[in-house]
Amino acid sequence: MKENGIKADEGFFFGIGLFETMAVRHGQAMLQDLHVQRLAEGLRDLQIDNRIWRARRENRSGREEGMEAWLSDVIDDFLAGLTDGPVREHGVLKLTVTAENLLFTTRENPYTERQYREGLRLCFSPVLRNETSPFTYYKTLNGGDNHLVHRRACRMGYDEAVFINTRGEICEGSVSNVFFTRGDQVVTPPVRCGLLPGTVRRYLLAARKNRTADACGGAYPVCREQVVRADDLQHFTGMFVTNALMGIMPVRSLGDYRFPDRQAAERLRAQYLRDIGKGR
Repeated sequence: MKENGIKADEGFFFGIGLFETMAVRHGQAMLQDLHVQRLAEGLRDLQIDNRIWRARRENRSGREEGMEAWLSDVIDDFLAGLTDGPVREHGVLKLTVTAENLLFTTRENPYTERQYREGLRLCFSPVLRNETSPFTYYKTLNGGDNHLVHRRACRMGYDEAVFINTRGEICEGSVSNVFFTRGDQVVTPPVRCGLLPGTVRRYLLAARKNRTADACGGAYPVCREQVVRADDLQHFTGMFVTNALMGIMPVRSLGDYRFPDRQAAERLRAQYLRDIGKGR
């Protein structure tokens, strides 16, 4: 079966496919190397042998080319031909890969400065995160839980929902990674809790190794992994969430917990925007 150029395969029938959603600024995909690395890891781990990649290998007559290099090339080629002005300046590029398909879609970035100024309102998900599933750790087409939980949260007037795993540990948001702060200390749940290791999350954990002070000369907020449960929220004064499209977004509240301190989020966001402006 084939309609509109899309071939029905395991991605269509069983959700065995991957995608990456990248923020586009001035015609460039932000944190592209991290997106490509995660996508290539997922294709290998889930044993998805894309037909276009397979044909390219065969046509190169044994010459070596890494999957990461190929993915970077196809993204660069697509962006070079992108003519939609709003998308080129502040948009979203989604690349979906299954065994038979390689699809690009674009749209404008939905996140706004108003959301940043006000902070997001979050609730807890009624659905538990399955930390034993291989689909938890990549952006797969098997993401119905995330989609339905996020849609339900928005209908209830929230911006995002936060998952807890089967052991009672906080994991991630339906479309984001979560961080909790107290002063200059920033913690985020370890991957083993059951979460997608997001590109901005990777950026923040790597940045701690490279800086000791922020642009204002103060101590740079230190990000580290730590198991967090709902009962631990009383020990934190701030919270923020991240993904490739929103970057770093302060949180006003999670359920009944309110977070009055957003200084760490603001300082990290300012540095993040400076770094991606340099093409990081």
